[in-house]
Amino acid sequence: MPNENKTIGCLKHLHEKIIQFERYWMKSRCFNHTNKVVLITGASSGIGRATAIEFAAAGAVPILVGRDVDRLNTVLEMVKPLCESSFIIAADLTLPNASLVIIEQVKNKSGRHVDVLVNCAGIGVLGFVEDVPLKSYEAIMEINFFAV
Repeated sequence: MPNENKTIGCLKHLHEKIIQFERYWMKSRCFNHTNKVVLITGASSGIGRATAIEFAAAGAVPILVGRDVDRLNTVLEMVKPLCESSFIIAADLTLPNASLVIIEQVKNKSGRHVDVLVNCAGIGVLGFVEDVPLKSYEAIMEINFFAV
């Protein structure tokens, strides 16, 4: 239990550092995201959610992609005060041609192309290597690697 608490604390600290870096990066003079269409996968939680909020605050138009419509709508409620043009696309990135369908939906709903793509969709499995079924590793690769 103590190691688990230490791990959770480290993950929270890492998350805070990532957010600090994103804010620095987004506000740097090299990157002007005003009115840019930003497609964010995995936008329903975690880094994807935080990224969507930060891009909206930077003046971009975040398009939120994920599987869970309820959670996407929760994030959209956070983003809408910053960017009225933002919208959600419910999609399962493991499906064939999902990325093409998503791009078409962006064009149809916004009338624009994607300027920035941020892939935050990802899954993981906890356990000993020998205890995790091969199907779990296949699912991890499908989302974390091939879905891009």
